[in-house]
Amino acid sequence: MGKGTGEMCPGIDFQYQFRQLNAWQQLPLMAWIALSPLLLMHNLGLSKLHYALWQLPIFGAIIAGNITLNFIAEKFKIERLLLLSAFPVFFGLILSLILNIAV
Repeated sequence: MGKGTGEMCPGIDFQYQFRQLNAWQQLPLMAWIALSPLLLMHNLGLSKLHYALWQLPIFGAIIAGNITLNFIAEKFKIERLLLLSAFPVFFGLILSLILNIAV
């Protein structure tokens, strides 16, 4: 077996696939880090203190989500996790659509 290949699927470089997936997963966070000063300070006119306070819920949610995922990933199968996670995602999408239409 070559480096990074799986026993079940010979010839597939899982390490390469994981690196590619990991890069796409980090894109929203990198976009927030790059654009949040422009959005919050320039467009909304927030001070540096208010900008820093807006970072707390963003990064706090990321940390809480990672801790929760580590705890839950040990308890459930991946299919169950995907099914459970679909409900909050679709609820958030519907809520954002309703709020955008109402405004």
